[in-house]
Amino acid sequence: MVETLISSMKKNSYGVSAWFDKHLKRIPVPLLTSVTIRGGDVKIAPVDIQLFPTGLSNLCKTDLKTAPKLLKLYFKQYHSDIPRLKKILLLATVEESNPFYYDHIHTLALLLKKGNYQVEIGTLEPIEAPVSLKTHAGETVRIVPTSVEHRRLHAGSFDPHFILVTHAFTPLVTSKLTDVVQTLSPPLKMLSTTRPTKHRKSDYFSIFNRLADEFSAIISIDPWLLRTEFQIETHVNFDEKNGIEKVAKSAEILLGIMGMKYKEYGIKTPPAVRIVNNAGTYGMGMLSVRSSGELASLFVKKKIKKQGVKGSSIINDVLIREEIPQTPTFDEANGETVIYLIGNEVLGGYVKTYAEI
Repeated sequence: MVETLISSMKKNSYGVSAWFDKHLKRIPVPLLTSVTIRGGDVKIAPVDIQLFPTGLSNLCKTDLKTAPKLLKLYFKQYHSDIPRLKKILLLATVEESNPFYYDHIHTLALLLKKGNYQVEIGTLEPIEAPVSLKTHAGETVRIVPTSVEHRRLHAGSFDPHFILVTHAFTPLVTSKLTDVVQTLSPPLKMLSTTRPTKHRKSDYFSIFNRLADEFSAIISIDPWLLRTEFQIETHVNFDEKNGIEKVAKSAEILLGIMGMKYKEYGIKTPPAVRIVNNAGTYGMGMLSVRSSGELASLFVKKKIKKQGVKGSSIINDVLIREEIPQTPTFDEANGETVIYLIGNEVLGGYVKTYAEI
């Protein structure tokens, strides 16, 4: 399938380039993102995109060596309007319990410094003095307070030309950036829609599927090969078993559609769907089922318990999405590829493998 996709893109390279140019003019391109791609011999599709990735330190040294060059290219392409761009402020949280997040921040700061940028790490959170936090690797990350003066965000005497936000702060905290004149990445409009109360997984899949339809038409392939099919059911409470019938019915419909496609493309493995909270996991484990009956048996065995939003047992929206059929990678384990991008250029990536996915 990959070979067919590449061949179709080459045959329609002018149309593909025009399509990318059209969309690049419509949306701002963040400095750093990651995309999780899942697929196999027949079908391939992104299943997640992160505006605030946290695994940069997992990339190999060879990949990271290209970062300074890609950073300069990014600023030249998308922020050439900022004269003498040299000072960059990273906005991080001091409340992250996972030390690997600070490995990511430490790596990001080093890469920017290797690109000859001056870097300071600050936070929008209320701290009165600098905070030093340890990374998992034993390095120290120093995070300083920030303040807004004359519509510019400062970290002490550090007056940045560019601000990179590395954490999905609450709307109240993010509101401090509303009148800031410095360039933000991601842009303020994106920052205001990244919290769980605003962002739904189904929003991402809806947008991506529309783009997949457009792209597939240009290169003349079946859009199902790139799409992630899904259903949504609202007003579901797993603890009280309200709405479970709706979830089971949607799962059955989606499995039926997938079954026909699997037969068309000769996929031998039985189709499966994944059931998750549409607004994030929040204590709800990802459930992978191959039939509505299997879903019912999980409830009988009490494998689904207390799977609501943190501090609550209520789940409003449930996303039922297709499992992308996969080809085993290492030692017969399934996995997914995580790609890191600087702008729209690939920096590198890694493969996450699982005994079962």
